[in-house]
Amino acid sequence: MSVVTVPANRSRWSQVPRLAFRLLVGAALLSTPTAAQDFDPDRTYAVAAVREDFALLRRALEEAHPSLYRYSAKAVIDRMFDDTAAQLRAPMTELDFLRVLGPVVAGVNDGHTGFGPSQAMSQYLDTLPILLPFALRFIDGHAHLFRDMSDEPTIAMGAEVTHLNGTAMDEVVARMLPFISSDGRVVTAKFRRGLERATTFGRLYTIVFGITTRFDVSVEPLRGGAPETVTVPGITAAEWRRRFVERYPAAAQDQPPIDLASLSTYAATVGARTNSASSWPRICWINRSTTTPHSRSMPAGSPSWSTPTSRSGPYPRIASA
Repeated sequence: MSVVTVPANRSRWSQVPRLAFRLLVGAALLSTPTAAQDFDPDRTYAVAAVREDFALLRRALEEAHPSLYRYSAKAVIDRMFDDTAAQLRAPMTELDFLRVLGPVVAGVNDGHTGFGPSQAMSQYLDTLPILLPFALRFIDGHAHLFRDMSDEPTIAMGAEVTHLNGTAMDEVVARMLPFISSDGRVVTAKFRRGLERATTFGRLYTIVFGITTRFDVSVEPLRGGAPETVTVPGITAAEWRRRFVERYPAAAQDQPPIDLASLSTYAATVGARTNSASSWPRICWINRSTTTPHSRSMPAGSPSWSTPTSRSGPYPRIASA
């Protein structure tokens, strides 16, 4: 059972209005275990079952997605579905199915439509040290080491990663990008929301290249020096979070630059997180008849600011990278 998230639409697939709903793909895959200890990564599903699941996915997207053909013509989307269905000719594991499913879902070119493993597989992957113990930042398409969660003291942050497990980083990126959803064809979003997020990178790498728990990382230092390759063990998601908080406490406590609290269907307070007078919140609303946005300043400490009707800051959070 794999999970696909799509924007909600008022169809029989979405009974109540909401930002998104989770579509559980698979009549046959519904029998997948829900606990990590019961998950078998080598379990295969019959061709008929996999085809049935994919047909369900296609039907759900065609009926429920509010703008399936916004960025690609219907003929293009139909051909993508047909070509993918033709690949389903042999029994598949869930990981195999995800390799087929990912480019289709991302091919819709909607940043709010994504895919992921079943709950059991997700929990199983969380128990494995599959995460690269470095956060990456991409500059002009080149991957650089950004934060260090490894126990390797010799490798310097900022170094460019040229190869990962013997594969050129350009090829690694080229093979992973088609699995990452973004609005339109905005490639920068694929880097920021996908490749630069440690857990997302780790899971995508697993889907594309298989389960990996050790990484050969080849780098070129920024300020000269000889290229080097270090072998580091992967880490689990829980260990990543623990080390991130321990090694980068300021970043781990980072807060969004604005504070938003809904006051009603048509109004909300917005405040910048600065110490200047300009950080006082503003009340923003939409005119019912013209849908024109308006705003005016509000003094700090006003009832609507200090006691908002929905969640507002502070927002302590654990960043993913």
